[in-house]
Amino acid sequence: MNYFLHELKLSFFSLLKVPAFCFTIILTLGITLGALITAFNLNYLIFVKPLVYNDHERLVVANHVRIKSYESSGEGFQSYPSLLEWYRKSKAFDEKALISSDITQITSISSMPRVNASYVTPDYFEITTASMQLGRAFNESEGLNQYKPSVILTDKAWQTIFNREPDVLGKTVAVEDIQFVVVGVLSADFQQPQLTEFKSESLVYLPWDYNSIHAELRTSWDDFLPHIQFVGKVKASLELQQAQHELTSLSDAGFRRNTQGSEYWKGVSLQARLLTFEEAIIGDSETTSALFFAGVLALLLIAVANATNLFLSRIVEKRRQLAIQAALGAQKQHIFRAMLAESMCLTFGALLLSIAIALCGIYLLQQNAAGQLPRLDEMSLDLPSIVFMLICGIILSFIFAGTASLAVNYRGLNGMLQSSGKGSGLQISSGLRVVLAASQITLAIILLSTNFSLMFEASTKITQSLGIDTEDTYYITVSTGNKDLSELSMSQQGKELKNLIEAMPEVEAVSIISATPLSPRMTRSVLHPDRPNDYIRTNVLISDNDLQKVFSQKTITGRQFTEMEVRNNSKVVMVSQTLAKALYGDEFSAINQPLMYSGVTYKIISVVEDVNNPSGRAFDEMLYLPSEVEKLSFVVKRQGEAPLSKQSLQNLVSDYDNNFRVFLYYSMEDLHYRILKRDVATAVITISLSILTLLLAAIGLYGILSYNVKMRQYELGVRMAIGANPMHIVKDVLKDNSKAIIWGVVISVMAMLLFEVAKRKVDFTNFNVDLFPSLSAIALTLLLSIMISIISLNGVANRSPVYSLRNDD
Repeated sequence: MNYFLHELKLSFFSLLKVPAFCFTIILTLGITLGALITAFNLNYLIFVKPLVYNDHERLVVANHVRIKSYESSGEGFQSYPSLLEWYRKSKAFDEKALISSDITQITSISSMPRVNASYVTPDYFEITTASMQLGRAFNESEGLNQYKPSVILTDKAWQTIFNREPDVLGKTVAVEDIQFVVVGVLSADFQQPQLTEFKSESLVYLPWDYNSIHAELRTSWDDFLPHIQFVGKVKASLELQQAQHELTSLSDAGFRRNTQGSEYWKGVSLQARLLTFEEAIIGDSETTSALFFAGVLALLLIAVANATNLFLSRIVEKRRQLAIQAALGAQKQHIFRAMLAESMCLTFGALLLSIAIALCGIYLLQQNAAGQLPRLDEMSLDLPSIVFMLICGIILSFIFAGTASLAVNYRGLNGMLQSSGKGSGLQISSGLRVVLAASQITLAIILLSTNFSLMFEASTKITQSLGIDTEDTYYITVSTGNKDLSELSMSQQGKELKNLIEAMPEVEAVSIISATPLSPRMTRSVLHPDRPNDYIRTNVLISDNDLQKVFSQKTITGRQFTEMEVRNNSKVVMVSQTLAKALYGDEFSAINQPLMYSGVTYKIISVVEDVNNPSGRAFDEMLYLPSEVEKLSFVVKRQGEAPLSKQSLQNLVSDYDNNFRVFLYYSMEDLHYRILKRDVATAVITISLSILTLLLAAIGLYGILSYNVKMRQYELGVRMAIGANPMHIVKDVLKDNSKAIIWGVVISVMAMLLFEVAKRKVDFTNFNVDLFPSLSAIALTLLLSIMISIISLNGVANRSPVYSLRNDD
């Protein structure tokens, strides 16, 4: 042990004499190891680490699934009365709760911020193992139909709203102008389970009774809503399938009873599908996480190949020192031990750098991938990550020391002291050099192919035309506070507000609309009158006659709604291209033809261009209905350079009615970006990884190929001296390097083909390595290899042969 510590000390001082060598290895390995530790931490959370909730394996979320002719649909959308049925009558759960996730407005603060809120029943806090730092959780007094205005704050809300006042309990918070009494503050380490696509952390928790679901939807069995859920802890004596069967019997009986006589729902059953909390939280993130780890691992392997080549060069530089050691009696194991000490010093430095890189990586993921990847708030440099880091460091140290030691011709070391002639120096075998170069090329092609496939898919979504003009367009909703308005009054006040907004000098056009085309929210079924059983699912958008003025949507054939049709709720519709084709085969055949919607016949008066929603969750089919929308929501087109601020709109709305306030206000371009956020992140990450891959591959290939040239330097000098021109030398070197290049291409192609074959047989991922990205990766890597081969000849082909003959070692 003392001997090895002495070796470490000698290696440390020896490495201080070669700072460039140390800097290159520590930087290369530190960055890639740090990224790998970040990827490991994420994968450990997703695949290994149990959830923080007690009895998490028994915690489930129940989803409705509509079954017809053995085909399922609608998972993730819930029937409100069916959830209540489950909550009241189910006996399969020790604890059960209802959750509604939404955005609300704190009206007791002057800025009236919009915050994420969860509306829950009392057992929610038992299920999620919530602890309180102040006060209590909800109890039966805040249970179903109690309408007790209590609120529980998160630690962040306590800081934001009350500045951590110690006497916050009993104080009130106005939410949508309703005064809620603070009864508790959650502990700072509470982790809210992200169980729906509404993956945002709630700041306040309110009783379920106060959720924003409209009264008519609370009793409608044939309306299915997002962001509401039933969760529970299955009894230890029951299997999940038994609990699922009980919920199915409850929901299906109620559904059939309340949809009798409906032709549309004929033959449809409403079933329950249970997911464990782990399945609901992780979702489809396993593939993304695994690909992230695989990509970073490939980068590390390229970096390892580079470092290995540098260690081999280090061996060549130390040849005389090693020869002296051999002459004095050093055995192979002594040389290995010396190289191990040196590699451990370098990997230790790389590990220190990797810690900083990993912490930065964790922070960046938490800031930029929130809502895209699960459990990011749990990421940290924990014990498993540190152990993984140390194991990687030990393995890499032995790889470098072992490879360098195997490259040493121990028997030839003694001869080096007796000869200084040509070719007597220590050399790395040509086979090892081919393996290193081929491995660089193989890994580069595979990683680039993967990155390019993901990048091309993401860029296609980012660059595709939406079919509508969202520039300078805003979506605005107005809250009426506690003021109850009849449908007629709401419609009238909507028109009056529209006229006031339209009169603003910075506004070009305004339309009253049920929702935005990028988030239509309402889906229904339509059918061709002659095909009564052929239902077509479509988005539904209700608007007035000015919608096309705002979005400049192309009309393929037909005309727009008239003001009279909107006022009279006329039985006319506009349809998208895709819906027109589904009904009548092509756009032009659909004009003036009928369609059935909600049992009523409508006439198609226009076919408009599809809205290309990049979310992947919306239908291309879109149905536009004319009506005076019973909702104060607008899309506004700005004109000129003057900004359309939320405050100016708020002033206008408050002047109209002091109870009214602007609730939602965002630009359509911001909404488009939020939808594309995951694709933008994918594009940025894959481009960064591709550049890093090319950089590492270029460094590694240059080291290997320039070493090849150095070993042939005397030979090439002789050939040039007897008349060979530089072009012949370039061709000869390219031919010499072609073996490694060809092997790299062949192995990478075989690996990608095996991946595709395995995927088709097992279907373990929906990721595809497409042909064009693969060919692009191969072409780019080949070009890089050729360029590096030519660059490595710079010191030979472009200089007098005298230098090559003089500098041979």
